[in-house]
Amino acid sequence: MSVLHLDFETASGVDLKAVGVENYVRSLDFAATCVGWAFDDENPKVVVWPDTSLPPEVRQHIARGGVIKAWNAAFEFNVLNL
Repeated sequence: MSVLHLDFETASGVDLKAVGVENYVRSLDFAATCVGWAFDDENPKVVVWPDTSLPPEVRQHIARGGVIKAWNAAFEFNVLNL
C-alpha cells in the first residue's frame, strides 16, 4: 500500500504554543491555507485552500485507512478532523 506524505500550512489569531493544537485548530479564525502531499516517492503537489478541497485520491487513501506520514502527525490529524 502507498504511503501518503501530508503537510498543512495554517493561520490563526491564537498562539499555537500557548493554547495547544486542539484549541488552535478550533479557533474561530483558524484557516488551512494550503496542503502539500505526495504518495511514496512522487514529486510533491500543493493546493491552496479554501479555493479547493483535498484531491479525491488523498481523501480515498485516508478513508480506507491508508498509511499517512507527517512531520507533526498530531497536528495534521487535528486539521483533518475539524
